[in-house]
Amino acid sequence: MKKKLMSLMLVVMVCIVSLAACGGGDDKGNGGNDSQGGGSAANNSSDNASASGYSFEYKGTSISVNTDIDPIVEKIGEPSSKFEAPSCAGQGTDFIYTYSGFEIDTSPFENITNAIAAIIIVSDEVETPEGITIGSTKEDVEAAYGTDYTESNGMMTYQKGDMKLNILIKNNAVDSIQYVSNTLS
Repeated sequence: MKKKLMSLMLVVMVCIVSLAACGGGDDKGNGGNDSQGGGSAANNSSDNASASGYSFEYKGTSISVNTDIDPIVEKIGEPSSKFEAPSCAGQGTDFIYTYSGFEIDTSPFENITNAIAAIIIVSDEVETPEGITIGSTKEDVEAAYGTDYTESNGMMTYQKGDMKLNILIKNNAVDSIQYVSNTLS
């Protein structure tokens, strides 16, 4: 029951974030400033993308924001469920792919129909490559990622490359882990 409630709360959070993105103006980074090196970050392979930010691993596959989800799904398999809605961030469709213990949210971006905008860990069934999972302590997080983060309302935010890693702490325990694109959010 607790896992279902947490999953529902995270889906609501994602919807709120998506609606907030709809309310923004045309703030897409003014073209090429975020593209570092000619092409967009979304065109990099998942190995190259992890060099510019944190990545999540599942079934031996590295998953990074700002990359195409299609090759990822080919490697890790079909999700247990898939939700879709018209995109407010761009033309096309946003998707939420639900797997055991985490979800992947996508949006259209430049020439990628289904770019990964966020990876959200929703249970202790999975962990980050650094060993952090739901229930880890704040001290565990600092030991794994360091102390170079900002904190607001219990949310520890680590910035790296064109993404951020948000870790919500409640009662000194990790309650949520989110890999979020700066470009697609």
